[in-house]
Amino acid sequence: MNSILLAGAAGFAAGAVMILLSHLVLRTGGDDVRDLDQLRLFGKRYSRRESHIIGIIIHALLYGAAGIVFGALAHFGIFSADEPASYAAYTLILALVFGGVFLPLEGHGLFGAREDAWFAIDLIIANVIWVLLFGAIFSLVV
Repeated sequence: MNSILLAGAAGFAAGAVMILLSHLVLRTGGDDVRDLDQLRLFGKRYSRRESHIIGIIIHALLYGAAGIVFGALAHFGIFSADEPASYAAYTLILALVFGGVFLPLEGHGLFGAREDAWFAIDLIIANVIWVLLFGAIFSLVV
């Protein structure tokens, strides 16, 4: 199978682990962790369950797309799948793209709604965890 598609599968798998971890945090975090999002899509409001399912689908697709982009960049020689520096650079790129483009589209992010002071740190930590998972899975399948 093409290494770019394998990278997409690895990104999707790492995203699935991240989604699982986020659900565990919400279940075990106590009263300090709350999910306050209300989803609006094309002007229509959705229930908590519908917004939850749509959120999972969107995140899974974004994680898969992030894997495909890394695979394409590695295929064309811009990144190397064997060098930690490539993964570190990709972590920063993801943090800027997700925090500066995608999250503001849903009202969060670096340029979205006012977030707490830890938002940027949380964003980088989440991307570091995803890239570590992605790198481990990608190295197993390639």
